Amino acid sequence: MKIAWIMTLAMPVVAMAADPPDRPVLSLSLKRAVEIATSPEGNANIQLAAEAVKQAQARTLESRAALLPDVESSMNYQSRTENLAAMGIKFNIPPGLRRRWRAPT
Repeated sequence: MKIAWIMTLAMPVVAMAADPPDRPVLSLSLKRAVEIATSPEGNANIQLAAEAVKQAQARTLESRAALLPDVESSMNYQSRTENLAAMGIKFNIPPGLRRRWRAPT
């Protein structure tokens, strides 16, 4: 008996949901339908085909990249002041070019 009451109360709700809302009728000519179907914006198959072409081009570029050479480089700079005389290296500097070292003041 309870099921009958539930069904009776649910029927108007189901009936209202089944009625589609009133929408304006769209008039469409055959020419306009063909234009929409063949335009890239109107046809999902054309959009999917264009995307497949882009993916194929990307795969082609990726496979060609393996044929290119790898180029790597690095650079390092270091500034050092070493006492070469302490290491046993001597330079014979002409007397006119010698300069005496002075402590900074």
